[in-house]
Amino acid sequence: MEIALGPSKTERPLAQQCLDKVPNKEERIVAAVGSKQLDARLAAAEWLANLKYELAVPALKAALGKEKSEIVRDEQIRALEALGVSLEELLDVNSWSRKLKRD
Repeated sequence: MEIALGPSKTERPLAQQCLDKVPNKEERIVAAVGSKQLDARLAAAEWLANLKYELAVPALKAALGKEKSEIVRDEQIRALEALGVSLEELLDVNSWSRKLKRD
């Protein structure tokens, strides 16, 4: 799982493919959305979108509200859109997040 969520852009897809049939992998991927490692957060968002794992939407929305990295935020937005969340709803989440940080 470490390689599948790691920084290597060449090894990551191969590792993810190897884990394709592993049961309950989605739960571990969702947990990685909140990882301290930027690469893991980025890879988790991308992988969840590729898996079309809609149960990840609440975790991705929560992570988006806290994320400081623009690169990861962009990937989280892409993942949420791929999972059926509208851009309007995402903009709403972002504005609330900024407002909460100011208050």
